[in-house]
Amino acid sequence: ALPLQAAPDANEFLKAGKFVEGILALEAHLAVQPKDDVARFGLGITRFVQSTAELGQKLSVYGVLAPNNRDIHPMFPSPPKPDEPLTYSRLREILAEWVADLNRVDATLKMIESEDVKLPINVGSIPLSLGTGATPLTLLPVLRGFRIGPAGQEADFAIAFDRADVDWLRGYVHLLLTIGEIGLAYDGQGLFDVVAHRVFKYTKVPHEFLTEPSRDTNRRWFDFEEIADWVAAIHMLRFPLVEPQRMTAALAIWNRRSG
Repeated sequence: ALPLQAAPDANEFLKAGKFVEGILALEAHLAVQPKDDVARFGLGITRFVQSTAELGQKLSVYGVLAPNNRDIHPMFPSPPKPDEPLTYSRLREILAEWVADLNRVDATLKMIESEDVKLPINVGSIPLSLGTGATPLTLLPVLRGFRIGPAGQEADFAIAFDRADVDWLRGYVHLLLTIGEIGLAYDGQGLFDVVAHRVFKYTKVPHEFLTEPSRDTNRRWFDFEEIADWVAAIHMLRFPLVEPQRMTAALAIWNRRSG
């Protein structure tokens, strides 16, 4: 019998920010050794991190605005201007793609059978770029704030994820999937049309005057235009059910068990 092939180290791929490469390497390994649950856990974690990064990058293209509605949010830097502005249909596509990614994560974690899985991950060293050309975010500032590990060595701090964490991550993915399915079940076009420009810089809405520079000379003290937009949003909080099967899917996801 041939000796077992050593599994790719998911932790090393995560620390390097090479999520796609890690996924491909772990998939290739599992095709040969499908019972390697430690590698499968690494694949599930890497897919989850990749799905988060891709969601941020897709949204950042349209200029995610900071709370002041004037500047691009520093966590989501974007190119000067996309070829096409954000439409409601494109926003639904992005949400549907994220749901599909999360379903792959869940399917991966569901196949883990061993009770002895243990996977050390340097959680503070995983770079996460949420925008195009963004400086990667890590949990290192949080670890330093809580004084986890010797000063200056927080990047070496590792958490050994085990079987309980497999179940926890599946539960968290189920929560996100439920939110995504409910979001897709209803039509939010009306709400998008009146407030999308308050969240994204580059949007296509039916009322072009909403995206024009403010004409309120007292905006420094009282932004009547912004208040009017959010009042309009309240009146648009009526969502027609357009994909009822997604509510059935959301209920099924919510009722799943990790076993």
